[in-house]
Parts: sequence; structure tokens; C-alpha cells
Amino acid sequence: MKVITGAEEYYLKGNNEGVIVVHGYTGTPAEMRPLADYVHEQGYTVLGVRLKGHGTDYKELETTTWEEWYSSLTEGIERLSKDCDKIYVVGLSMGALLTLKAATEFPVEKIVVMAPPIFVCDWRASYAWFFKYFIKTLKKHKKIYPAGEKYDLSYDVLPAKPLPSLFKLAKLCREKYISKINIPTLIVQSQVEHTVKPKSAQFVYDHLKPKLRKLIWVYNSSHIVTLDNDRKMIFEDVVKFLKENIHEKS
Repeated sequence: MKVITGAEEYYLKGNNEGVIVVHGYTGTPAEMRPLADYVHEQGYTVLGVRLKGHGTDYKELETTTWEEWYSSLTEGIERLSKDCDKIYVVGLSMGALLTLKAATEFPVEKIVVMAPPIFVCDWRASYAWFFKYFIKTLKKHKKIYPAGEKYDLSYDVLPAKPLPSLFKLAKLCREKYISKINIPTLIVQSQVEHTVKPKSAQFVYDHLKPKLRKLIWVYNSSHIVTLDNDRKMIFEDVVKFLKENIHEKS
């Protein structure tokens, strides 16, 4: 299926340290591009992966599961590993869940998880398994972000069929993956968004090893923090975190 113009995967060649940026559910690599460009300007090689079913037509997304989205990420890690000695993964929303899982299975140096949907605000989430039989799509409230409309190429609707798979992944992260993470982790979360409950970030933080975790709250951004008002501060914090020498002390 044809990829939407601007929603393509990108590879920004830099040094031997590679950063993979992972977009969210219904999103595209474009929503991570401002961050990718900033990280690349600091010298890093950056790969913006396009997850299966995204950046084309929402009907293609309807046929996918979290395992297929994760496969897109793992393929990206393997490709970038051929060019880079160190790998970092930065994920937004659903991409943050995939990042948490990758941290338990691949030799990545550090991860950044932004707005991880461990707990979501929408009451319909609890009934996703039911809705998928009667409702094909759920309406989204699209926002015009300060970074520019060209970066928000997400679908206009949320396909209902894959949502149970997405929430299954969130449950696995809560109950299995997070506690296994043994690398430095930066968590970024808005206190004023209406998609993910802020307690999601706190949950991730509370279940990570004390010397390897850092939590940054922002107060002037909605869910897609990479495109909103706090983005420049977040980009600086991400690069600072990548450069820090962090070790767990006994």
C-alpha cells in the first residue's frame, strides 16, 4: 500500500551512536522528525522507523497486532546495529511500550519513553474487546501542533480492531517487561494531556531500578510532546540524558 507523502521512514547518517525513534498508534515517523533532526544535529545517527500498518491507510492498520509493530522496531534495531556501536531507543506513546519491551531483549544502551500508555484516560479502553465487533473506528480530536501540521500525518480515526492488542501490550509492560529493565531510562510525561494518565509515567518510574531512572514532567504540552510547546526543552533533556554517564551503584 502506498505510503503517505511525508510519512516515510528516514535515516540520518551521523556518528557510530545510533538512535531509533518510534512513533505512536495511528502516527507516523513524521511526529518524531523534529526530535530526530535535533538529535542528528548533535552528531548521532538516527533512524525513524515506520511501524507496520501506519502511514498508509487506516484499513491496513486494522489487520495488524502489537507483535507486528514490534517486529518493525526489532528490524530497525538490527539494521542500525550494523552501522553503529551503541544503540538508543526513543519511543512515544505506543512506541514507548514497544521501547520498554525492546529494552528487555536487545543490548541497547539507554531508552527514552514519552507518554507511555500504561493507563489511558478514555473510558472506552476497558471495552475495546467489545467495541471491535460493532464499531470499526473511533473519532479522534485532532490538534494543530506548534511544530507544524506537516509533522502530524496520523490517521483521522482510531481503528478499533487492533486496540485490544495494544492494551494487551500495555498489560504485558505493566506485569512483565518494566521490572526486567536494567538500563538507564528517561521518562517524559505531560501533566495536562488527556490521552494517557500521568500515573502511567509514575508507574514506570516506580518499577525501575532507582539509580537508572529519571522522570521529567512537562506542563504545557498535550499527548504528542515531540510536537508541542515543551518540545525544545524535551529535546535538550533527551540529548543530555544520552550523553550522561549513568551507572547503577551498589
